[in-house]
Amino acid sequence: MQLVIDAAGNLYGTTEYGGAYKNGTVFEVSPAVGGSWTESVLHSFNPATTESYSPSSGLIVDASGNLYGTAYLGGANNAGSLFELSPLSGGGWKETAIYDFKNDGVDGRNPAASLIIDKAGHLYGTAFFGGAYGYGSAFELTRKAGGGWTEKQLHSFNNNGSDAYYPFVPLTLSSAGILFGTTNGGGPSPTPTPTITATGTPTPTPTVTSSPSPTTRATPVARPRPTPAPRPTP
Repeated sequence: MQLVIDAAGNLYGTTEYGGAYKNGTVFEVSPAVGGSWTESVLHSFNPATTESYSPSSGLIVDASGNLYGTAYLGGANNAGSLFELSPLSGGGWKETAIYDFKNDGVDGRNPAASLIIDKAGHLYGTAFFGGAYGYGSAFELTRKAGGGWTEKQLHSFNNNGSDAYYPFVPLTLSSAGILFGTTNGGGPSPTPTPTITATGTPTPTPTVTSSPSPTTRATPVARPRPTPAPRPTP
């Protein structure tokens, strides 16, 4: 999982395991005098509550220094969530679940990739499972005027012989507002891993089409996963 760096040179990242409750952490590594580094645990995820846990991807940081990430398991609906860590004025950090995936047969669930953020502050990402067909989704989160966030499904991936499915890596946003990404299976050919192209701008909602990629992706390292939909081998 990649690290993210802020304007002051501090590094931030996640661990999928460990911490006070052994189910993952968010940490900071800060440069110290003499060229050394100091590590601090900013948050330990607690599966004994309705909090999500087991973050399996990196973080992003906005212009205000807030951190955003994904947690693969747990949450209010036991389908993973998106979270924010905000620095407090007196020191320390506050963790907030900004979206709990619904696990309702329509919403995505179990996000496995990092989020990305555009200039307007909208967040984009993917869920490995769920969506209308059970094969993952691409989504957008926008801030509400009075606080909180609104989630919108941009695309539900489908194992229909032409669409790709099981998105596993972060999206990339072009200067033209086009989202690009990759999946772990599917597409028009059974051998190559397809590239998923989400075409559009943040407003209106992007549409999504699939095209084959010349490279394949190895099956990711095994980690605890929900049993209803086992991960396929590409």
